[in-house]
Amino acid sequence: VDLNESTSESGLKIPTGTNNNRPATDVAGMVRNNTNEDSEGSVSCEEYYNGTDWKKINNVAIPPIVGFKSVIWTGNASGGSPATQNITGLGFKPDWVWIKERTGTNPNALWDSTRGAGKLLVSDTNAAESGNAGNLLGSFDADGFEVNRNYLGFTFYDTTNGGTSLDYVGWAWKANGGTTSSNTDGDITSTVQANTEAGFSIVSWTSTSSSSDTIGHGLGSKPDVVLYKKRTASGSWFWYTDVIDGSWDELVLNDTSAKSDVAGTYATSTTFKSVTSSSGADWITYCFHSVPKYSKFGTYAGSASNVNVVTGFQPTFVLVKNTGVEDWNIMDSTRGGSERLFPNDSRAESTTTNACIFNSDG
Repeated sequence: VDLNESTSESGLKIPTGTNNNRPATDVAGMVRNNTNEDSEGSVSCEEYYNGTDWKKINNVAIPPIVGFKSVIWTGNASGGSPATQNITGLGFKPDWVWIKERTGTNPNALWDSTRGAGKLLVSDTNAAESGNAGNLLGSFDADGFEVNRNYLGFTFYDTTNGGTSLDYVGWAWKANGGTTSSNTDGDITSTVQANTEAGFSIVSWTSTSSSSDTIGHGLGSKPDVVLYKKRTASGSWFWYTDVIDGSWDELVLNDTSAKSDVAGTYATSTTFKSVTSSSGADWITYCFHSVPKYSKFGTYAGSASNVNVVTGFQPTFVLVKNTGVEDWNIMDSTRGGSERLFPNDSRAESTTTNACIFNSDG
């Protein structure tokens, strides 16, 4: 790389020339623009030397963000026996797994790798964290997760893996592979694992008697959504967002209530605000911000006919809540846009023809 200080265009420049202009001695890390090498319609080709060969680096597709995937499966339990099944095909080790039985009323069951596979939360109630009855989620694995059906206290637990007549869906997010770090950006020191590329972090923290405390989230950008859940006692799933009207609003994931306005700022580029004055309570928080061509949080106005919602990419997972009194709805491209499930309710999957049509831009 040349540093040209003799003109007004001083700065770092990539050398330009033909193959014959390459350095007599190639050194790993060299970068050049080859002007007599066409590459997929370009008039030149940027190259780098890897220590052995010169490699083209222009017109190479940028790898997609690895952050989310949904999977479906059918239970493999038979008769009155426990059963285990490994769900694979994610392409990554998941850190937040949300499972719902599609064919029945087993609950919306959620685990994350910060709390561990033995700690169950349920989105359709305000119940505290439980001990994962029956080892329902056995482990977070390199390409998926393990689900189980066990028999405890004269009860079969079919939440994640029942008989062969039961169908399931799992939604999985990647944070940091279960590796956490201590974050001191806020008033309360938090335990964080973040996937900053995908705009997602998992934050564990313990509240004090001050509801004005701040907690670090590790994203490096302001979250569009902060989802709070108390672990040590019952309490609602609080969904805080400023994407509806620019100020902060509260929704509740475990019920149908309308949105309510809240005063103040609940998130910045480094922290979010506590929502409790319950001293000594343990909380888990999931933080999200929009990432171009990957994720989008926003609003649209309903109508009596189809509405095109532009996201700038083809989504695979859509979560919708009317700001009035209505169910939450989840559609995903793995099950198809006509199949709806409800985070606030344990009822089985409902079919509404073309509830969501997944387009190339929304």
